[in-house]
Amino acid sequence: MKGDTSQTLLEPNASAKTKQKIGYSSGIANLGIIIVVIIVLLVIVVISIFLGRGGFNSQLQNQLKSTISKQGVGPDGQSTKLGLPSCEGNEFFSVSPVSMDQFAGIIPLGELGAGGHNFPTEFIMFGMIRTSGGSFEDATIYSLGDIYVTKINGSRPDSEDDRKGYGIEFAACEELRGGMGFTSLSDKLLEEFVEPFDFCQEHTVGGSATTESITYTLCEKSGLMIEVKAGEVIGGIEGGFKNTLNFGMHDLRNEPLDFANPGRWVDKILYAACPLNYFSDDVKTQLESRLGNISGDRPRTVEPICGEVEQDVAGTAQGAWFVEGTPVDPRATSDQSKHLSLAHDNVDPTRPVFVIGSSQKGIEMRKFFFEPESSGYINRDFADVTPGEIYCYNNLTAGLRDRPLNLSILLTMPNETTLHLGKNRENSCGTGPWKLDTYTVYER
Repeated sequence: MKGDTSQTLLEPNASAKTKQKIGYSSGIANLGIIIVVIIVLLVIVVISIFLGRGGFNSQLQNQLKSTISKQGVGPDGQSTKLGLPSCEGNEFFSVSPVSMDQFAGIIPLGELGAGGHNFPTEFIMFGMIRTSGGSFEDATIYSLGDIYVTKINGSRPDSEDDRKGYGIEFAACEELRGGMGFTSLSDKLLEEFVEPFDFCQEHTVGGSATTESITYTLCEKSGLMIEVKAGEVIGGIEGGFKNTLNFGMHDLRNEPLDFANPGRWVDKILYAACPLNYFSDDVKTQLESRLGNISGDRPRTVEPICGEVEQDVAGTAQGAWFVEGTPVDPRATSDQSKHLSLAHDNVDPTRPVFVIGSSQKGIEMRKFFFEPESSGYINRDFADVTPGEIYCYNNLTAGLRDRPLNLSILLTMPNETTLHLGKNRENSCGTGPWKLDTYTVYER
């Protein structure tokens, strides 16, 4: 043993021959240790190169394209320390981010839309005022309180493309963090959005036989601590390019939302909170009066007035479902377009809605409404669907005008954490029984 060898070499009565043998053995052992260390170092280098060029690091960068991304997060998608004072109380904001005369309505939490928002959104949206020509008016964006801007992402500042967009992430204190997305930055923030960036990525959209594709570059810069005072201009909305201000908050002091599988969600969703809860009472009251549809003419009247992010009811069909094989990893939730929601509308929560993703066999990616029944196996509300039976849905509608569709959908739950969904052979349910031949498998 190495310990014994060292001890023997120090013994004054050991013979020269014995010392030579021991010295030779010790040299071999040391050489072996050096070789092992070199191999370990080479493995670490190879792994680092993989992560930097094509592994999880690349996937994480792709997830940061959204306007409101993960505020103050580590490589696992969860929150990291910012070094700010801990939060006390709930009143942090005193200024509406948009003047009351520059927006029409506020879309509550939980907006759903096939492709981009297959799961209920964790942010509210201020809808800009529509002009007589059908476009939307511009708006100025103000700092809602004394905040610290910690991250900026968006169009590269030297880009010649006029369709720019930006997102900021901010904190009022250590545990209360938020994000906003708009089309222009104030000079103060733009001065900080300079090289070196954390990363920049090129993206190409559009392109057809009649239109040219558009290539633009998105960059991100984190590690900022820009102090901004309440009422200070931080950006703007150009109505010709964007018709909403997206505004989300999450509060790490709260209990996490009760998702069926919490391991799938990042902190900004697990701890999502209604942004209006952190305003002074007078401003909160004004803003709550606008909660409803984007144009402000259809208010939400069901509590919670601000909407809901989490709609899962464990053991039933209601809530978020992930296409089979999706890793149970918060980072895998960033691309929602493949998955399925069986939820309720965020303006009128009495209306159940299917939000079908791109992985679904036989049914196009879109949002379907139906009128729920209180008994039987046809058009049952999702919270009434439990394992064992096949349920059928017909008289489906789509779009703002509830356009009728010639389609019926079948679903069943083999167990509490698995769901099968597919297209019925007939356009209507009839009386059953039904057979679900071709389907897509989803998991909690």
